Amino acid sequence: MTIEPQHPSEGTNRVRPSTAVLRAARILAEAGVEAARTEAELLAAYVLEVPRGRLALAD
Repeated sequence: MTIEPQHPSEGTNRVRPSTAVLRAARILAEAGVEAARTEAELLAAYVLEVPRGRLALAD
């Protein structure tokens, strides 16, 4: 008998979008991207298929 996770993110290596944006912004900044935070948010919004303004609400 196996127990299924109660929440889709349980038992996975998922990262909250805000954490992923911070990490990506740091990497982009280290690579010399001027608007690293903006670019990281745009990339995350694209991947999650949500408008950038709704990123904070994305799971």
